[in-house]
Amino acid sequence: MNLEQICFTIKIGAAVLVIAGCTGVGFYQSGLVSQRIREDREFYRIMTLLYGEIEYAATPLPQALKKIAARSGQTFKLFFETVAGQLENAGEKTLREIWLAQVQYCFADSAMGAAEREILLDFGKNMGYGDKKMQLSTIALYMDNLETILKGLEENAASKKKLYRCIGIFAGILSVVLLV
Repeated sequence: MNLEQICFTIKIGAAVLVIAGCTGVGFYQSGLVSQRIREDREFYRIMTLLYGEIEYAATPLPQALKKIAARSGQTFKLFFETVAGQLENAGEKTLREIWLAQVQYCFADSAMGAAEREILLDFGKNMGYGDKKMQLSTIALYMDNLETILKGLEENAASKKKLYRCIGIFAGILSVVLLV
């Protein structure tokens, strides 16, 4: 092999790696769309469980959150365990303060979108102040808002996932064309 052939082989290898890398990023972003929908569905299910615990079992909020944590997936388990534990040992802290701090901490790296995170923060601000009826209406309102977001995400999911994959592939090809 002469030097020209070696350089050509290196260029082809680099081009394949750039295209594969950009394609991987596109598929990763596509996966985040699916993960966001899964997390939103899981949280909707959790809110349904919380509603039932408060409405039918008349469980106090800290114990209800512990029960919910035991039945939650890994994404939400730490959040509810921590909130319930801190509520029991709260001292001067309110549910609002604990909730806001834990949302910032536990969901910093999740696929949860800004809209869901904002609704979750608002939920924590309004939860725990009123009587049973007020808490149930807060949960119902949050569930309605989350359901609206979920419907919008599910309607656009297929096209967004396809778009992210295509952009990844085309970005890789464009990068190769510009670099060669």
